[in-house]
Amino acid sequence: MDFLKLKHGHLTAAGEYLDKIGVSYTWSPKGRLTETYAKLNPRLLDEDGKLNEDALDELWGGSLGLFKDGQVDQAMQAFREMMIQVIAVQNMDDFEELASCDILFELGEIDFALACLKTILSFPTDDRILPILEEFNERYDDIVFSILDEAKRMYEQYASSSSCIAHS
Repeated sequence: MDFLKLKHGHLTAAGEYLDKIGVSYTWSPKGRLTETYAKLNPRLLDEDGKLNEDALDELWGGSLGLFKDGQVDQAMQAFREMMIQVIAVQNMDDFEELASCDILFELGEIDFALACLKTILSFPTDDRILPILEEFNERYDDIVFSILDEAKRMYEQYASSSSCIAHS
């Protein structure tokens, strides 16, 4: 089992194995980044296995680039419209990936991730989105609202830790 974990390039598995046999190590920033990239969908990587920023921006409907350019309102509108489409076509894979914002946090895009989560959390109170959100949730046996609950938990966790850092 250890061999299979290591064979498939999971640096976390390598760390677990080193811990298990009592070898001390420290993750380098490059090592952590490599582990993060290994978790990404291959379509987000270039031919050298590095993050393709354009592909990441495309995954987020162009909103990441707008956000980085300081166009926050336009970025969140683009993200919102993209998420509405994901919900309308009931694409659970994209919904799970985008609604969690996990990869954004791992890539250090904290402000953008928080803005996306805040946008997502407004959906249940939006009369335009709520009916399609409820239909989507019903089709997937309440998984959609569970994902939204997790998004809320993540938002509260990261927002409180970000504000603690900002006030330090």
